Amino acid sequence: MKETAAAAEVPLPGWVITAGLAFVALLLGFATADNFLLLAAGAAGIVGLIGLGAVRLSLTVKLVFVVILVSFLQRLLGYFKIGELRGANVANLLLLMSFGAWFYTGLQKKSLYRSTPIDLWLLVAVVVIPSLSLGYAIYFRRIPGYIPAEEIRTYKQWVTPFIYFFLLIQSLETKRDVKYLFALIFGVLCLVVLEGMPDVVKFSNWRESRSEGIVGQANDYAALLATTIPFFFLLLFLYRERMHYKAFALLLLGCMGISILMTYSRAGYAGLLIALAGTLYIAYRATRRVTVVGPAIVVTVVCLLPVVTVPEVWESLESRFTSKTYKRSQRKGYTKYEEANQFSGGRFEIWKGAIRMAEDHPIFGVGFHAFRYELPRYHYLGWSNYPHNQFLGALAEGGIVWLVAICTLYWKLWRLLYHNWKVVFSQGDRNGMFVCGGALVSFIIMTVMSTANDFFNPGPKSTFYWVIMAGAIRYAMIAGEEAAGEASAQQTAQLGPQRTITAGT
Repeated sequence: MKETAAAAEVPLPGWVITAGLAFVALLLGFATADNFLLLAAGAAGIVGLIGLGAVRLSLTVKLVFVVILVSFLQRLLGYFKIGELRGANVANLLLLMSFGAWFYTGLQKKSLYRSTPIDLWLLVAVVVIPSLSLGYAIYFRRIPGYIPAEEIRTYKQWVTPFIYFFLLIQSLETKRDVKYLFALIFGVLCLVVLEGMPDVVKFSNWRESRSEGIVGQANDYAALLATTIPFFFLLLFLYRERMHYKAFALLLLGCMGISILMTYSRAGYAGLLIALAGTLYIAYRATRRVTVVGPAIVVTVVCLLPVVTVPEVWESLESRFTSKTYKRSQRKGYTKYEEANQFSGGRFEIWKGAIRMAEDHPIFGVGFHAFRYELPRYHYLGWSNYPHNQFLGALAEGGIVWLVAICTLYWKLWRLLYHNWKVVFSQGDRNGMFVCGGALVSFIIMTVMSTANDFFNPGPKSTFYWVIMAGAIRYAMIAGEEAAGEASAQQTAQLGPQRTITAGT
């Protein structure tokens, strides 16, 4: 009776409704050629989905998810002005409501805080050092152009994904919560991919032709897709008997594959290959057999379709791996660089500037987010730019202190994710292998991309990444708690008869 009642409460899985709403939003968006309508319809549908209770999550998790959706809406409204009205900043209010809901719920349960092995280094690397570095740059270095109010706002945007991470770790209660959260996040990812598809299918140079939208920069978009694509490979490899999962994954993988190709991001290409190799290994460890021929052929055909149908695409893709790759770009003047810098898009010279900057300020660096203000002094062309390397950026902006903190955080996170993978693997938990295995591969991709991009810069890639990390870490914590509870129950059951015999004797 209980099972029948539970089935009646939720007639359809949340991901089915989410995918259906995304498809409806796609049709509306293409029918009206209005990207804002595409996003707004899908976002409103997903908010309605969780608001009506079809996806049963705690209030805090729902609020955090709505904050993420609102941040996407605000980004789009910032580019598409409607009359005199621009995106109202309600995200801060919702974030405060999320903190209030978490605090109130914690008081009721008499448990405000759940610890994880990375908490200390997350606090040091994300809150303590950047805050002190920000104050150091404002009050002591007095850098020209470094406006305190703007930089404080930048720090708030930079730290927000980590706030989501904290709130979700504290608020997710069951494995089902994690699965629903992933379904909703992947629903938003569908909207992100579909919002970019009208520009992708033009098969033109993304950097020169793409209109601004949810993700306005090609490398950011490639990073977002590369760090989330492992989960859709795992849908193919781990859930072979569920054809609706495979069909959904193949459709989205085709769109994501074409999108990554059209971004012309070499880091994105590397991330795609790492995702495929990593998920194949995880699937093989989980099942001891991998059926990849059919899915691989389908995804390959879909991804190579634009290359075959539009010959210019292959020429453009091929040019990304030549030393003259940026010769056609006049807006950045890459032709002034030597060949090595042309191949890297000018990154080598920027990295040299970061090293020189660190040599002058080895302990505390130049200050949080001050790299672009200081780089003209160290760049032989006098350019201002971002570090394009998470590690060198940390060294230049926060000195050896921040670099050590960032590297320690990465190491602790790697050990935690790997331990979580072993926990769910030992339990034979296929859903856990999907969640924790996908997060492990995503971490590897993020680390590789951090060597050529500022991965923690504000944007959807960082938001999605830390939400995924929170879900994976919390899922493994719940799995460990359940295993400990079962072991304790078994031990009690074994001791019970012994006590009875002793008493009888």
